[in-house]
Amino acid sequence: MAQTLETEWNQRLHALAEAHQTHRAQRPTDEQLTSTLEEMRAVLAHLRDYWLAPSMSSQDKKELVRCVVQQVGVDGRDEVIRVQLHWHGGSVSEVAVPKRLQTPAIVYLRIQELARMETDHAIAERLNAEGYTTGYQRAWSDRYVRAFRHAHAIPSAFDSDPLARCDQTSYITTHEAAQRLGVKTDTVNEWCQLGLLPSQQPGPNKRVWIHWTTDLEHRLGGQATPLPRMVAVRELGKSRGQHRSQILAWALKHELPIYRLQHGAQKPFYILLPEDSDPQT
Repeated sequence: MAQTLETEWNQRLHALAEAHQTHRAQRPTDEQLTSTLEEMRAVLAHLRDYWLAPSMSSQDKKELVRCVVQQVGVDGRDEVIRVQLHWHGGSVSEVAVPKRLQTPAIVYLRIQELARMETDHAIAERLNAEGYTTGYQRAWSDRYVRAFRHAHAIPSAFDSDPLARCDQTSYITTHEAAQRLGVKTDTVNEWCQLGLLPSQQPGPNKRVWIHWTTDLEHRLGGQATPLPRMVAVRELGKSRGQHRSQILAWALKHELPIYRLQHGAQKPFYILLPEDSDPQT
């Protein structure tokens, strides 16, 4: 009996040694596990594509998550499921997803992500290109995206309602720009066409959005301090026999700062010329 047990024990030890040897042979070397900074950046740039690829198994995803996530906390006591991710390294991220969604959670998160920097029209085009559909299996449109955002209280950088707009957005409507500059909306549209106001329009008959900055407000708000090198656009137009729009286009072409200065009740345009420049050239 003792001899039989010893034989089985030795066989098990031999099998264990072979298993260790096989494991060492299949295990990647340190050189194979080491990546250059460029290789890591390339992977991170396409991480979303790798994650959604059919070749990425659930087990691979789990192992990848274990490498970067230290702890996960979930709170589903109210109408929203809140997930808190503690990353290796100390960073903490929070994700909140409504419990009642007619679309997959990934669509909700994707719209939430894109809404910070793109219009509803651009979001719809992106979702359609990525193969996502609405809860009724329809193609996305700007109207569907806007309705989805409003239904789930997702703020946007390009929402006509200031209360539904992202706090950190730098875009405002033409109506809001007109109020800040003290002019009519038609005037703002004209300045957008001239290039005087940086703007974007998602498509024909779509809302025009103004990229508003503190520098823009300083130069065109009428509160700037006059400088000796500033020349009135009207004077340049008279001396060169050109219309105001031509002078402004010339200044923009040569990247010359354009200002509006307070003169009584008016705020005419001025151009800040470079030193030793000739206004006639």
